Amino acid sequence: MIRILPALALTFAAGAAAAIDIPAATAALIEHNRTQCASNGGQLSVGPDAVLQADMNGDGVEDTIFDGSQVSCTKDPQPTCSELGCDLNVIVGTDQHNFIVLGWSVERAGDRVVLRTKQSGFLLNKSEDPIYDLYFDNQSQSWQVVK
Repeated sequence: MIRILPALALTFAAGAAAAIDIPAATAALIEHNRTQCASNGGQLSVGPDAVLQADMNGDGVEDTIFDGSQVSCTKDPQPTCSELGCDLNVIVGTDQHNFIVLGWSVERAGDRVVLRTKQSGFLLNKSEDPIYDLYFDNQSQSWQVVK
């Protein structure tokens, strides 16, 4: 269900063009992080699990997940994270969806693939950090909570 793209970490850490085909939106996110890091005098590192693929909407085409917790800069160990969580960008088709999460996974729930997220209770005005199972609804083109 999830395929890790290990070549990405080596390619982007070296600053070369990607040896694998990744969506332009994901490449733009990595480039933005690289530019931000470099502007502070640092060097960006992208971990081997930073870019993953899974078919999130059931159309038979792999979608891309970019996990900001897997990005570091020599001047800022976690530039896309705060006490509220880390950036998680999910590109479904050509649309980019952003989340701030404390943790996440891709799971199978019955006949659908779900994005399980743990989100900051503080950010959501809740006393605990809730966990949501989300699926991408093709009809509304939005994420829905599995009930």
